[in-house]
Amino acid sequence: MGAALEYYDFVVYLYVATLIGQAFFPADLSPTMRLVQTLGIYSIGLLIRPVAGILIARVADRVGRKRMFILTVAVMSVATLLIGLLPTYDHIGWPAPVLLLLLRVAQGCAVGGELPAAAVFVTEHARPDGVARAGAFQQMTAYSGFLLGAGVAFVAGLVATHLTPDLPSLAWRLPFLVGGLLGVVSSTSGAGSTRRPRSYARPSRRGGVRLRRFVRCSADTAGRSCSRSCSSSR
Repeated sequence: MGAALEYYDFVVYLYVATLIGQAFFPADLSPTMRLVQTLGIYSIGLLIRPVAGILIARVADRVGRKRMFILTVAVMSVATLLIGLLPTYDHIGWPAPVLLLLLRVAQGCAVGGELPAAAVFVTEHARPDGVARAGAFQQMTAYSGFLLGAGVAFVAGLVATHLTPDLPSLAWRLPFLVGGLLGVVSSTSGAGSTRRPRSYARPSRRGGVRLRRFVRCSADTAGRSCSRSCSSSR
């Protein structure tokens, strides 16, 4: 759920990009320039993702992936909720797109650190014979955020057009408000999980991952395979 909401919060911006351009940039700009600047702010979040992913992953190995997972989901949820509550250019002028840019940076940091941690977290808790299946399911649910974002943006457009014609801003605000509230629920439910991982990949006291057992098991497996091959050849 957390991974799906991360992608939902990150890409729902694209589904309402035209409306965001109209709300956060001057009306005297051409529609093309407003859209270009809107997508430019979106790109900042993409550029920050790999850098944030590397830094947050190192911290997660030291303090635990569950803590960082909950933290990144909370950061994403708060940033998304604040985007839905931001004042527009008509209200405060240029500080509006600046605030939007800062919140997009926060979203980029959150999604860059959450998705790798979530993938490792899921495989650590999977049964030894179901690691690949658990990882595939995690990726499937993560990418379902794209579909969820498209659906909520479509419904928000219908609501703003037919139910609340006096509040046209709901067409772009509602998807962010929904995503932020769902993210709070997700981070709260994640904080209540106390199950311990099954696999060997656990943070060590020095912050690294204990690979000694993995290397030893791999060497033993390789040795037994070689012995069987030599015996069969004889």
